Amino acid sequence: MARSTKLGFVLLVVGIVAGAAGTQAYQTFQLSRFLNSGLFTLADGETVYFNVSLDDNAGAQPATVAMQLTDPRGAIVARQIVTLGPGQSSTLRFARPGAYRAHAELTDIGPFTARRSLVSTIEIIGEPKEPGLGIPHTYVCSSNSSDGTGNGRLPD
Repeated sequence: MARSTKLGFVLLVVGIVAGAAGTQAYQTFQLSRFLNSGLFTLADGETVYFNVSLDDNAGAQPATVAMQLTDPRGAIVARQIVTLGPGQSSTLRFARPGAYRAHAELTDIGPFTARRSLVSTIEIIGEPKEPGLGIPHTYVCSSNSSDGTGNGRLPD
């Protein structure tokens, strides 16, 4: 085989390998799924329940999800990493007065499906506003990572 033919063959193989690696890196970058909430406030006596569910086809591979709450400066005040199968949920609970945002991200996506996304609710539950009612007030807000929409805060 001529020297130029060998060189051409080596360059072809290198180009194929580099192209495949670049495609894989692009797909991994493109498939990151996450959701964020807006700022919410916890008063004294209230607890937030940040619930995250993995929405995917039955039988799909589990995924690793990082859940966290941050303060207005972006400092993480609560965090947990969980593995969820399709349809499974996890809750991050936190009770300290202040303003916070919720964030969840699929960190280990596994085999990708078009449906795979995170769905969440934020529940704020606290003591009754008026003594003697015996019913804690609750606010709920939900979001969906596939389209970024969600419901607003619902009054008690």
